[in-house]
Amino acid sequence: MSYNLSKKPANQPVFFSLNKLSYISGKEINCFAYGTNRSRQTDLAIKLYEDLDINIISVDSVQIYKHLNIGSGKPSSKVLEQYPHDLIDILKPHESYSTSQFQDDVIDSIRNAFRTKRIPLLVGGTMMYFHH
Repeated sequence: MSYNLSKKPANQPVFFSLNKLSYISGKEINCFAYGTNRSRQTDLAIKLYEDLDINIISVDSVQIYKHLNIGSGKPSSKVLEQYPHDLIDILKPHESYSTSQFQDDVIDSIRNAFRTKRIPLLVGGTMMYFHH
């Protein structure tokens, strides 16, 4: 399967890979799309959502907060309505959130995707979250 994101800036790659997280999912496949802000991970996620049975899971340290839409690269409410993302707008700006809490939440989202026979697609730019 190939996806051409021709408008993508050359200096901001989107990394897309298939991995196995055996401690979470046994032999299930997990997909990852990550890169810097404006590297078009959401565009890739939408194309994959249209072609595959996936659950989009946001892996972004700012997009978890409600009302922080400017400068966060958060998809519009229209996009989120049509292409639901887990872990976006889950906290108020004054609430704290740790990588440990993120890890629990993303594992729950991954397990939910598998329960519903869908592939979890982790999308975002917070590298610390990918390494946990």
